[in-house]
Amino acid sequence: MTFAYGFAPKNDVSGTGYTVGATDMSIGYANGPLNVTYASIKYEVGSVTPTSATATATAAAGANNTHSLLAASYQVMPALKLHAGCGASKASDTAIANSTSSQFGVTYVVGQFNILAQVAKVSDKNTVNYDRSMTGLGVDYNLSKTARVYARYDNLNLYSNGTDSATGGSLIKRMAVGVSKSF
Repeated sequence: MTFAYGFAPKNDVSGTGYTVGATDMSIGYANGPLNVTYASIKYEVGSVTPTSATATATAAAGANNTHSLLAASYQVMPALKLHAGCGASKASDTAIANSTSSQFGVTYVVGQFNILAQVAKVSDKNTVNYDRSMTGLGVDYNLSKTARVYARYDNLNLYSNGTDSATGGSLIKRMAVGVSKSF
């Protein structure tokens, strides 16, 4: 089991503008075929308005925003691994999106090849309601334990519940091919 915690205080000193504070923590469990991780990070905006002309805020003074994620993978067989995750973002400022998310994936190993598939969805809870979804497919050819050639294909919909989902760049199909080396 692993645990991590981090804290950076926000600045509330009058006349100095503000900085955003952050508190993050994670806990992980790994035993045999099962890996589970929970992580959370909370941002808190200082209560003092910026004083310089170049300082701008994306959230109101005193606002907070929390992101949390629960993820797991399970090695069903030596060649088959399942992945799943769910998350949420909650903010006190309506300018920041509140949302929930989920993703499911699978990795299947055939010789030197890793075949990957994933579906993901984000459900926006704000007034604008920009729900998003993704389907991804990939193949790795493992050259060694630290090097691979890969190909990826993603189909993204950045506004899946809107009437303009086929316009304005909301439907994106992308492909990537490359080589990766770990050290």
